[in-house]
Formats: sequence, C-alpha cells, structure tokens
Amino acid sequence: MDEFNNMYNSFYMNYDTPELSEEAQRRIATIVTQVQHNNYHEEEEQVLSSVLLHHETYFTKQPCMDSNYTGQMWVDEVLNGHDDRCMNSFRMPKNIFHSLLHDSQTNYGLKHGKVSAMEKLALSLYILGNKESNSNAAERFQRSGETVSRIFTDMLHIFARMGIDTIKPIEGQFEEVPNHIRHDTRYWPHFKDCIGAIDGTHIKACISPSCQIPYIGRKGEPTQNIMAVCDFNMCFIFAFPGWEGTAHDSRIFLQALRKQQLKFPHPPPGKYYLVDSGYPQMAGFLGPYRGERYHLPDFHRVLSVEGRLLKSLSKNDSNQVLPPPTPTKTSDFGDSIEGYKEDFRPTTPGSSPGVGHSFAEDVEDIAERNPASISVQGNGNRSIAGHSPGVGHAYPNGSQNSEPNA
Repeated sequence: MDEFNNMYNSFYMNYDTPELSEEAQRRIATIVTQVQHNNYHEEEEQVLSSVLLHHETYFTKQPCMDSNYTGQMWVDEVLNGHDDRCMNSFRMPKNIFHSLLHDSQTNYGLKHGKVSAMEKLALSLYILGNKESNSNAAERFQRSGETVSRIFTDMLHIFARMGIDTIKPIEGQFEEVPNHIRHDTRYWPHFKDCIGAIDGTHIKACISPSCQIPYIGRKGEPTQNIMAVCDFNMCFIFAFPGWEGTAHDSRIFLQALRKQQLKFPHPPPGKYYLVDSGYPQMAGFLGPYRGERYHLPDFHRVLSVEGRLLKSLSKNDSNQVLPPPTPTKTSDFGDSIEGYKEDFRPTTPGSSPGVGHSFAEDVEDIAERNPASISVQGNGNRSIAGHSPGVGHAYPNGSQNSEPNA
C-alpha cells in the first residue's frame, strides 16, 4: 500500500486536472480513507489497477518517434545530395531553397527553436509539394503530429505575408515593352502596349460534403475558380482565389476591379491585358473578336499561360487541395498564397467574396468609376465607349474589321 499512497500523492499533488472520472476519484478517496484506518479490502484492487494503468499511460510515456535518423539529418542529406532529390522533395532547386530560407528568416520572422528554421521550411515544403499527410510528415521528420501541425500552420502564415510582397508588378514594369514582344515580329508592333494576360483556372479543393454543391462545376468535382494575372516573364502579379467552382469568370473579374482593398494592378492609360471571351470587353482589356474562329494551337499560348502554369506545377488529387507551384523570383506558391486573409480561406456557401452583388451591379459600379470604359448601345449590348463592338480586339493575321460578323 505504500506504493499506492506514493502514487496517489504524486498524482494529486503535481497535477491539477487528473484525467479520471468522478466515480473513479471517489473510489480512490474511499481507498485512502480505508488505508488510513487499516481497513483496506481486496475488492479495491480494480481501482488500484486503473490508477496504475493511468500512471503508465500518462506519466511514463514511451517515445514514438525514436529513430536515430532525424528529420534534420534527412534535410541535410537532401540539400547536399543530387539536385533532383531537392526538386522531388521540396519542388524547387537547392539555390531557391536557400534563398527562400534566408528571406524567411530576414524579413518574415522565421526563427530557430527546438526545430531549426531549415527543418521548418523543409517540412512545410515537403507537405505542400507532395500533398503529404500529417502522419507521413511526422514519420519522415521524426516529430509528433502536434509539432508538425503547429510548424505547418506557422509557415503558412509566413507564406501568406510573403505573397503580399511577391505577387505584384515590379516597379516600372508597365512602362517597358516586354522583350517577348519587342523581339518577336509576330507580335511587334501590334502588341507593343500589352502588359500581360488574365485567365481563370479551376483547382481541385477539399470541401466538406455539406458545402460542396456551389463548388461542383462541369467536371463533377469540387474546385475553386481562381483568377490570375501573369506577365510575359511567366510570373504572377495578381491572384484572386477563394471563389466557388460555379462562379463565372466575368463575375470574379468585376469583383477584383471593384474591391479596392485587393489592389488589382490596373493597366496604365494606353496599356492593356489580354483576356479570353469569358471576360467583359472593357478599355484596358483586349479580348478575342467575337464570332471569329481562331486557330487555338497558335493563339492559345499566351492567353492561358498562367492557367496552364498553375496546373503543370501542381499534382492532381481528387480529395485534397493541390500543392502550390514552385516559388520563383516574383511568384510564391501561385494559387495557394494570397495576401488578404478574408480571401485566403476557402469560402462557404453564401460567403463568397462576391456575395451581395449581382453581375449587373458589378458592371454598373465599374461604369460609375470609369464612365469612358463601358457604354450601352441601342440594342442593349455593352461595348467600349467610342468604339464599335470589335474595334480594338485581336484578329487573326493582325487584321481588324470595323464591324462584327453577322
């Protein structure tokens, strides 16, 4: 009984909230009283056994992640090994990894602790780049599931803040003609004022069953419809995620224009973006000529460049959000990282970034901000003010017609 008394005193003196039921605690108190009066009965052996079991479970834990090959050792091996190993594990070259690590420590507060800053970054990239589960990452890095979850959450906050500084135009970028246009006779001088392309892409998303319906589109699976703006250096300068898969491209586009807090990179006067037929025809946004058949292999490359880039750098998985693309000089994690918290999290039905505004309201709002951009023709169609429908749009072989096809 001395063993029991010592265990009881240790249990209650050192821990404020023992994880035993009230009934078990009452029975323990009864045992103590009986012990003090030398009236202990053998039927209380079961209670004593439960206390012993609880002590072994919560006080004498056996380490689970007990491998001598630690996560830091694995990271060091990968970074000192073949270049392909770093690409396969972290989805980026070794020099980009070290640059990202230095930037995260210098500008975004990533610090060493019980886990090194290098291992924290490697763990988060390992999960993002390979759609790994918490348990697989815990086994790979020999860390507890709680530690993995906490590190991954902290790193996502760092990546989100990093997105504010990276997914934006470079200063003075819009004043210069991209080399891809200046040095290509197919585009120069016809597209000398073009500064980039806008398109939407659907990324598979993991949504709870009760909220999936607004996210299920033509392909029958839940997706997010993400609008992205890409320059001619294949770098993202704007991203607007969080929309349901059923949301139309034009609705997302107009919301991006009307929400000033999103800081959409509006084209300077005389400049324009390339857009596809799913977007409104407005000043500063050049779409294909309606009614004209284009040779898609020839004219589809630039217009959908950012959509294809997003998908080519991501691995599809039917039940999981896609890992983001590899960070580059001006684009960190493409569709996954966006700098505004209210739009960073997946939305639920009724809480989409555009809820509360109809398509017509969006158009009217844009018209009020820039009356010269949209006008209503006599037949009810909207077009660029001062131009007939079709003037200022791209045509095959560089030709233009003053009137649209019948």
